[in-house]
Amino acid sequence: MIGIIGYLCMDVFPDLGQEPFAYVPGMLREVGSAPGHPGGTVGNTGGALCRLRENVRLGCAVGDDLWGTLIMHELKEIAAQANADLRAIEFKGESSGYSLVLNPANQDRMFLVCRGVNDCLTSDSFDDSFLDGLNILHFGYPSLCKGMAERDGDETKKLFQRCRAKGILTSLDLSLPSPDTWFYTLDWISVLKNVLPETDLFCPSIDELRFMLKMPTESPDELINTALAMGAKAVFLKMGAEGILFGSADTAETAEVFARFGSGAWRGERHMVKPFPVKVVGTTGAGDSSIAGMLCGISHGFCALDAVKFASRVASYSISAMDSLSGIPTYEQIIEKDDWK
Repeated sequence: MIGIIGYLCMDVFPDLGQEPFAYVPGMLREVGSAPGHPGGTVGNTGGALCRLRENVRLGCAVGDDLWGTLIMHELKEIAAQANADLRAIEFKGESSGYSLVLNPANQDRMFLVCRGVNDCLTSDSFDDSFLDGLNILHFGYPSLCKGMAERDGDETKKLFQRCRAKGILTSLDLSLPSPDTWFYTLDWISVLKNVLPETDLFCPSIDELRFMLKMPTESPDELINTALAMGAKAVFLKMGAEGILFGSADTAETAEVFARFGSGAWRGERHMVKPFPVKVVGTTGAGDSSIAGMLCGISHGFCALDAVKFASRVASYSISAMDSLSGIPTYEQIIEKDDWK
């Protein structure tokens, strides 16, 4: 079973039409409908695993507000697709997370985000009963969950130590901090030095890793080598339209961690996988969906290269629809189509 925990919000997608969009003070501009879907790690990565019909447990926090009611209504429907085990903690008097996703035609998207109750999460939010039966635990994002990032990420480290003591593979995703927040000025090098030795699979984007390592011009290979030297066993580097670069440490521990799932071809690997060619409709959640594909591949015993290829194919299905989930078929349908290798 794969456990997905961490940041959860309600993503709202106003239809901005096909004309160029700019913020003009005092201007009234009509827009279209504004559908909403659970987003963040739990909504996107967890939701993609539900679409794939994997055996999933979802752990999250919501407030007792309208956003929380809407999130839980939608998340229960998503979880039902895979009979997923959904465990939500409700914090009284707190705001749920939400974001407005501005995705203008022919422009990169922008998020207006309220973290809300996600800041309340700590390692104690997920007790041993949550971890029981898991083979993999994926957490994202410490850069939007203050309780998990404070004190050099000690709460994330504690949670991952508990997981690894139980033989659970640990996986970590990041997000790029907003410039006007506490997270932006945090010493992320110290956080990563503290957390990555307990991280089996590290899944940042290239922009996130360049920012957090203070390595703005170094190559993707140099970024991966730095993260491996800090203690990560494997790095799944999301590079947007360039694809995915994967690298793993050439150590016996790396081989042992991934050999539990049936494949030994993980030690000292380095693979670049280009995006699967599809018509891009929407890119929200593409990185999270690729991680879902990677975790799915690991759980099914794929070798490293095949797991990354499968991850790229899942991401391609995600970006073929405006939302992050509706384009993703089941694992069996992807395997049957057999066009991802």
